[in-house]
Amino acid sequence: SKATHDRMLAQLAQCEFAVTKSQLGSEMMAAELKSYESLSKILENGIEVAKKDIQKSKADLTQAKTVRKNRIEYDVLAKVISEQPDRKETLERLGTLKTELANLE
Repeated sequence: SKATHDRMLAQLAQCEFAVTKSQLGSEMMAAELKSYESLSKILENGIEVAKKDIQKSKADLTQAKTVRKNRIEYDVLAKVISEQPDRKETLERLGTLKTELANLE
């Protein structure tokens, strides 16, 4: 009958609507998944770059510490050396003392 036919058409329309809705939802989820995967790759690349930057900074810091330590050692040695008389004066003084010693003998 006509009523049964109309009911069947209505149910068919509802089924088609449900299928279409599911397909659209599935497509949307696939697009979101692709977007998240892309974002994940970008973040992973950023993390790798940050790790490399950190490693380089650590190496730079170690080198800077070594340079600083060497400068401090150099400054200490330079100060000690600058407090000593130079070789010429020392040799002249030694010669004078030897002469005085020889004169005393």
